[in-house]
Amino acid sequence: MKTIETISKAKRESYLRLINSGELNTKTIKVLAYIKKWEKCKYNDESYTSLCSTYALRNDLNMPHQTITGIISNLLDIGIIKIVGEEKVGKNVYSIYEYVENVNEQIVLENIRRITKYAYYIKQGIREYAGIMGIDLLNELLEQEAWANDYLNS
Repeated sequence: MKTIETISKAKRESYLRLINSGELNTKTIKVLAYIKKWEKCKYNDESYTSLCSTYALRNDLNMPHQTITGIISNLLDIGIIKIVGEEKVGKNVYSIYEYVENVNEQIVLENIRRITKYAYYIKQGIREYAGIMGIDLLNELLEQEAWANDYLNS
């Protein structure tokens, strides 16, 4: 049986192989190649540069915001990119991304992301359904939430 780690490692390796070979030109590959290739991105007519942000990706790749954010979420899930800051453009705030080359760092980021999502879903479940849960289930979820938060804060 394949583990999540094996599947994620295969995805990371596949994305990089496809970028390097030029075999595939999907939107995901375009986004990852953009982040991987360019340390600096230009924004519209402005002369300053910054690390690649959602704003730059959307404009330079001419993709809808929802498409970009969905792809970014998937790439964050496998730890191949990370958020390194924020950029304000007008009234909007956009995340800034960086490619993660080190495989060990990718694995750490993937685990942190997975546990962050796990903690979020536990918290949502408690908030939404605590009134109809049995006490044993509620206590188990509270323990799991505490474990996840301790892990993320260590």
